[in-house]
Amino acid sequence: MTGLNESHDPARRSWIEQANTRGSEFPIQNLPLGVFRAPGRDARGGVAIGDVIFDLKAASAVGLFSNSAAAAARAASGPTLNALMAAAAAGDFRAPARALGSSTR
Repeated sequence: MTGLNESHDPARRSWIEQANTRGSEFPIQNLPLGVFRAPGRDARGGVAIGDVIFDLKAASAVGLFSNSAAAAARAASGPTLNALMAAAAAGDFRAPARALGSSTR
């Protein structure tokens, strides 16, 4: 088994202030990937951080990611996460969470 990486460090802080509050369901160490639907919009992939959702489709559209992170974000930005999971299972990404966690890899 490999050791934990820096994303598990309890001292890490988020730019989303609510994610830094004690007892937050989604602190920086627990970033669930899922599908959400904003009022009047199509379903899309996102990551919960604190009390907000980071919209992967919007982030991809403005070029926030590069390389494998861009490919992973595009795969996770649709109405399901099926494309992301299929790509990860095929070995296209090291792992979905790692690919989405870095904009430079």
